[in-house]
Amino acid sequence: MCPAPAGATLGSHVGRDLRSPLCPASIALTLSELACFTAGGLVIGVTPIFVTGPLASDAAALGLVAGAYGVATLLLSRLNG
Repeated sequence: MCPAPAGATLGSHVGRDLRSPLCPASIALTLSELACFTAGGLVIGVTPIFVTGPLASDAAALGLVAGAYGVATLLLSRLNG
């Protein structure tokens, strides 16, 4: 919920919806979530390039890395809330 506008007095917000999705706090939260999920998605897309390229591994190593990423996500998600 966005804060009351400057100069608002007690009860002046009655009848108005202050939960606008376009307030600065909502926009900042949306952009930060977009950045977080984009970064998480990039890990999945870039991993095969690095495992088979600069690390010079094969498909089995790629499977091991992808599996470890999935297992770590499942185990650590309880700590995240």
